[in-house]
Amino acid sequence: MSQPETDLNVAIAKADTPLHAYNEILTLLGEMEKFVSINDRIFVKINLNTPEGFPVNTSFALIKSLIKSCKKAGASEISLGSYSSKGVKIRNIDQLLKINEIVMPLGAQLLYLEEDSESELLDIIQNCDKFFVVNQVNVDPLFDCTLSMMNSAEINILNSQESTEHDLEGDFYKKEMVSKLLSIYKKRKPDLIINDLYHVMEGAGPYIYKDSNLIETQLMVGGTDPVAVDFVTLKLMGKNPLENPLIIGACERNIGNTDNINIIGVDLESSKVNINYCEKILEDITVHNCSIKTGSTCSGCYHIAYHLLNIMKTYMTKDLKYITRQSVLIGENPPEPDLNKNVILFGNCAIKSTENSSFRTIYTSKESIPLSDKIKSIFNKGKKPNKKLKTIEKPNKQVLNIPGCPPNLNSTIKLISNYYGKQQGPNLYLYYNLMETYASTSNKKAKKGGV
Repeated sequence: MSQPETDLNVAIAKADTPLHAYNEILTLLGEMEKFVSINDRIFVKINLNTPEGFPVNTSFALIKSLIKSCKKAGASEISLGSYSSKGVKIRNIDQLLKINEIVMPLGAQLLYLEEDSESELLDIIQNCDKFFVVNQVNVDPLFDCTLSMMNSAEINILNSQESTEHDLEGDFYKKEMVSKLLSIYKKRKPDLIINDLYHVMEGAGPYIYKDSNLIETQLMVGGTDPVAVDFVTLKLMGKNPLENPLIIGACERNIGNTDNINIIGVDLESSKVNINYCEKILEDITVHNCSIKTGSTCSGCYHIAYHLLNIMKTYMTKDLKYITRQSVLIGENPPEPDLNKNVILFGNCAIKSTENSSFRTIYTSKESIPLSDKIKSIFNKGKKPNKKLKTIEKPNKQVLNIPGCPPNLNSTIKLISNYYGKQQGPNLYLYYNLMETYASTSNKKAKKGGV
């Protein structure tokens, strides 16, 4: 017996290829003609994160198929848009798309959204006839996985602005992030949402880190209600959606709801997959020759520190052989470091709460002659003055302070690279300069009249 249609239909497809899964989603929801009318102007929010690749970015094959299906349904204009990510301006990404014969040859255009520009995206979606979201799902340290509701206002981790210090118990960082992510959907909900979890970056994701692992679930989820689509996605991935702050926040703002979801397609319970999620305990991220110690840590410092430690683990493998030992102290009142050298204090809480810690001061002994003995030796040349040991206190210069709550990740990488120098940290030096080169080159091209 067929199930009655409701406004909360959520389709789950499982197929032998991503395109077959996508086509099955459209078939279950009613084909593209149900969503697109003649001469509609379509805007599609996607994921494009240079210099990352598959599966951090939205599948190019899926983009190509979606453009074709929109054109077939009668759309007059199709635009795809994404923010830059990890500090890289994607002004030149259209060349990559042209090479892959995805956007320009099919009559679509790519829009480049400024970082953290909610107003720009809002203007675009308010002036289009239909608003679609095609979201690549991977694991995420703060929200379990990269849900479609995170796609509306991608948070730039590498170039995020330093914020004021947050109350540890209030967890304002996560609350502010939820509010920002949901602000667009509060003003306009998408007309079609696709959560692509056919391939998922599990483990250390969502980016391509050393401990990231690609798995194939063969699953895709689609619908018209972002909360319902993300709710089902979380259930498929073995998580309780009602514990997810994005789901909770969306329901509180009446963006969508989780009641009476009508699942069509494959059975949810029998399709659930086992996913290895991000480490919630920073000390459990093993970095070679690195001791990680945390105190009370807000979600903001956890979030940025998580990415920092995985960048170190991924790109500093050779560097840490030269460095031999370092300690990273995170949060309020962290334990003392194992050694007094190469101590990285990450965040305002770690810096302030360790001001009087013993590792901050270096004590050295030096032989000295008291002034009275020097005078006596002048008048009694045959008598040698007595030397006494004198203790000298001085600040430990092998402590690196990383300010901010949370710190800016891009600035953090620069500070660590400068601290160790090119010889001790060649790989980190190369990584940082590569990211800077991407940003600088794309900015210059943009000023010369690029997109």
